[in-house]
Amino acid sequence: MAQHCSVDSDGSISSKSEFLAGIKSPDYQPSQAVTEQTAVQVYGDAAVVIGIFRVKGSEKEKPWQPRALS
Repeated sequence: MAQHCSVDSDGSISSKSEFLAGIKSPDYQPSQAVTEQTAVQVYGDAAVVIGIFRVKGSEKEKPWQPRALS
């Protein structure tokens, strides 16, 4: 069974449904999203994807531009 979790730059963890709800929120307005330097490590039945995620946009009308490991 495939599972997904997302670890944010502040260390918070969200499930697949929480992550998708967050990016579907009308408050979340990305103008650019790019994933770079992606690497995949496979451990038996599990895989870990690591990369750099750059996103630029606004949330609740406040601009932001974090750069985080994904």
